[in-house]
Amino acid sequence: DYGIDFTVAVDGRRILVAAPQGEPVRIVDVMGRTVVDQTLNTQHSTLSTFLMPSAGVYVIRLGNGTARKVIVY
Repeated sequence: DYGIDFTVAVDGRRILVAAPQGEPVRIVDVMGRTVVDQTLNTQHSTLSTFLMPSAGVYVIRLGNGTARKVIVY
């Protein structure tokens, strides 16, 4: 298990993730349904934006171990 340094912010229904390029990101809702499952294609360490389908609690996981929980209003 390893950790990847990344930052998460919420702006409305958008989740913003600042993380290194090429990292796999997975976002799941509170019911465990996958909302996002992709590799970050940003250049260097920039911002990726993901629009959530509804308000709720989401878990953002990068790589195999690092995860953050956010609330989208």
